[in-house]
Amino acid sequence: MSSADDALIEHAARQNRLLEDILQVLKVQGQAIAKIQEESVTTRRLVDGLKTMASQPLLDEVRRAFHGKQLSFMDTLHAISAESLSFARFGDGELRNMFRPEYSIYFQRNSAELSSDLKAAFAGEGASNLLIGLPQIFADHLHWNVVLHELWSDMKAYVGELPRFGNLHVTRPVAFQAHGDDLVDAWRHIWDDREVLIVTGKGSRFELEPDLFDNLRAWRFEHSLPRDAYSDLNRVEQAAVDAPEKMVLISLGPAGSVLAHRLAKAGKQALDLGHLSSSYANVMKGGAFPERTAVAR
Repeated sequence: MSSADDALIEHAARQNRLLEDILQVLKVQGQAIAKIQEESVTTRRLVDGLKTMASQPLLDEVRRAFHGKQLSFMDTLHAISAESLSFARFGDGELRNMFRPEYSIYFQRNSAELSSDLKAAFAGEGASNLLIGLPQIFADHLHWNVVLHELWSDMKAYVGELPRFGNLHVTRPVAFQAHGDDLVDAWRHIWDDREVLIVTGKGSRFELEPDLFDNLRAWRFEHSLPRDAYSDLNRVEQAAVDAPEKMVLISLGPAGSVLAHRLAKAGKQALDLGHLSSSYANVMKGGAFPERTAVAR
């Protein structure tokens, strides 16, 4: 074997030793990162637990205010069906639009007019046939605990004036997780053999899932703007009022809550469905979570 061959062998050996050293360093770093991640999860759980403990007095106050007033998932849908009620949802976006002038959602610019209209809808002004939907109180749900901490002082006077209200989450995955096919049947019963007008933004996530909607007698769409739909609301409202259909299904963000109120006053049965279709697909078909569902454009 020549000296050149010996040099190549020695060079390869050095390279192998170097690679082994690098792999050992990476292994140690990976173990350190895993430890940091584990400690981070533990810390997050501790912080969440402390936040929950700190929020307990407020949550107890909210529960007392909600007690005897908020309908369950199924009772919300039964009331809508039996009493031909309209339904307007008030989630975190609608509530913040009501009480935080500086707050805007990426698809809906806030304004004093939108805030005022949402407050009127929340109070059901002039619409005894309107049921509003508020969030259920989850003791371990950090998101809603934060929302209530932020907004309860503004909300409570409005809640106190309501004789009853429905459950916002009937349009969300949690309701399908709790009741499955029974929830599907309850929704279908509301519009069974009805002719409906569907109001949604152009290119929205809303779809007529057959398992939810194939019992409609007839339907057609009235599309609004994909963004800032509130600016188009007067036109959409008039189109819905003039429409022959007596039932209107709505998926239009905060503008949809306002529209449901306006149409209820006009004698229509208007249902603000939000992400109902995506929530059904998420739980019953293994689809993406509603807010992660692709939006057509």
